[in-house]
Amino acid sequence: MLSKQRGGQDFAIAWIPKAFARGMTADALRRTLSEDEISAVDHDHGFRLSQVYDGFLEKVGDRFECGLCAEEKRANWKNKKDAIRHFQKFHFGIGETCGTW
Repeated sequence: MLSKQRGGQDFAIAWIPKAFARGMTADALRRTLSEDEISAVDHDHGFRLSQVYDGFLEKVGDRFECGLCAEEKRANWKNKKDAIRHFQKFHFGIGETCGTW
């Protein structure tokens, strides 16, 4: 798998098919997880998962780090919601269409 070759962590790579079981879209990435989905996660992310994109994050200290990036180049954010754009652009190629233009 390409994510593994690029240095992604096992927990994040394993989350990809679960996250996008119904298609790879921006809405799927932001979807709120059910209690059953949260309970089924077997990796301690350092915080309670809430939305699909949380499954690709790991809390290290007071920051949230991307589990799909190579360890030596892991993107990180103070606020986990700031990771959404990173996942869309750098890992999944999910574009946002501007309705104004």
